[in-house]
Amino acid sequence: FSGGITNWPSGFLMSDAILARNLFTDIPADAVNPVSSFILFLISVAFSSSSMVVQLTDHRIFNYLFPVDSPPVLRNSFTYDSHLFSMRLIDCHTLIGFQSSPSGDLLVHVKLSTDPSQSPEIRTFPVIKGLVALTPGLTGVLLQHKDATVSIYNTHNHEIASYASLPRLFSQFCIADFDGKPSLIGYDEATHHLFIDGAQMSNNCSSIALHPDFLVFSCLDNKLRFIPRNSSFPSPSPSASPLEERDVERGSLILGIVGSSVVLQIPRGNLETIFPRPLV
Repeated sequence: FSGGITNWPSGFLMSDAILARNLFTDIPADAVNPVSSFILFLISVAFSSSSMVVQLTDHRIFNYLFPVDSPPVLRNSFTYDSHLFSMRLIDCHTLIGFQSSPSGDLLVHVKLSTDPSQSPEIRTFPVIKGLVALTPGLTGVLLQHKDATVSIYNTHNHEIASYASLPRLFSQFCIADFDGKPSLIGYDEATHHLFIDGAQMSNNCSSIALHPDFLVFSCLDNKLRFIPRNSSFPSPSPSASPLEERDVERGSLILGIVGSSVVLQIPRGNLETIFPRPLV
């Protein structure tokens, strides 16, 4: 699931909970404790290709591994004294999120322990300009601030440096290469606008996900569209550079991309996997 699962700044995304529940559907009931008890109380979920971290409403955090051809394994659990927003697994040992409070926002860096008997190492860093969201970058973790600027956090030396400015605040943002050039992608859920490096690419976007060869986004006109990442910069004019597209069921949202398949959440709640031609 690496790179394809979304996790909104609000800390709760129903599709994340649905996906987590489906991961354990075929496992015997006596093997999923405490999984069966926390599905209804998820507030944050973070995925990597081989692990998952979830936080519950009582602030307990569970770290699961996904062995090949085996059921998920609970590696360890711990309690953090606050809700972690915009959780991201940078790798199987590093969890990043932020804590919001009236006195100021804190960037939270958790070094996950491989020993169930040991507590994780947790570091916090005050962020003067506040935080809206964060996302893994090419050389660090990108932090979106409340003034629409972006900083980059170095997970090795723990330094925070200025990186870029955004045209507005985004509910979801990430960085990706287009023909070898790093570009900032921003999606505004309220207005359905999609931007790449400040250029508006769509005004009816409903969800986005990254594939190694494409930026994939769903639209309010019930289509999936694919922006190729091998172009020097995608044209904001569809007439100048027509995008490949595919019809989808009304209201479908992209949950994630796995290989050449796109996992969609349908409005009635179920999941659907499709194999769009551009990805095959």
